Amino acid sequence: VILNNLYANYGIKTNLVFNTESGTPERLDETKIIPNLRYARDNYGVQKIASFEGPNEYSDGKYQSGNTLWATQLRSYQQELYRQINTVTEFSTLSHLPLLAPSIWKRFSNDSAELGNISAYTNTANLHLYSGARKPSQFRNCSTEGTCLGDADIDVAIGGAQSNVPGAPIQITESGNNNTVDGIDSDFSTPEYTASKYNGRIYAENFYRGVQRTFLYVFMDRTDQTTHRYGLLRADNTRKPTF
Repeated sequence: VILNNLYANYGIKTNLVFNTESGTPERLDETKIIPNLRYARDNYGVQKIASFEGPNEYSDGKYQSGNTLWATQLRSYQQELYRQINTVTEFSTLSHLPLLAPSIWKRFSNDSAELGNISAYTNTANLHLYSGARKPSQFRNCSTEGTCLGDADIDVAIGGAQSNVPGAPIQITESGNNNTVDGIDSDFSTPEYTASKYNGRIYAENFYRGVQRTFLYVFMDRTDQTTHRYGLLRADNTRKPTF
């Protein structure tokens, strides 16, 4: 209902992320691709969809549950999703829509390298990019969990994501600033007023570097996530300065 209303009232289209996992521990389930594509087609309609996106930060399974096969599983899933969208007659009305690459958890460069070149079944590179209390042109450059190389220009992160889909345009489907004042992420917090300046600069910095589209995360804080306050609105529905 929300997605349909956004389009009807404001003409806002939707990027649909495919993240069909099941089992314990959870693994990507390719059998759910078809029913999910049918649901998207029948409930939203092609005119309301801007793009599709591969699984969200699936590489975190390497660290959370010891899944050493994550890259193989992710490539297989992305390839099947691309095949269904582009070659199955039932979904021919969706075939003109771009399929974005899956995102890499914490932008670890080693994991981008492990995923490798997926340009044969991906139209657009994809990146989740958070500066973590740094100015929007910089980020914390880490190769893997616990191994960081210090701050770097966001060109490095953008280049890492583009290495998975060489020559393709790139979108940043998550970006923003955390306004928490306590908890585990407080060291990477940006005060609300400062974030109101930085959030506008995020779009400018990314546009300057040729990023096709940037998505700011997230519209509203959740009451159950007191250490993750990235919203334009607070959990009580009041506006932050960045709104």
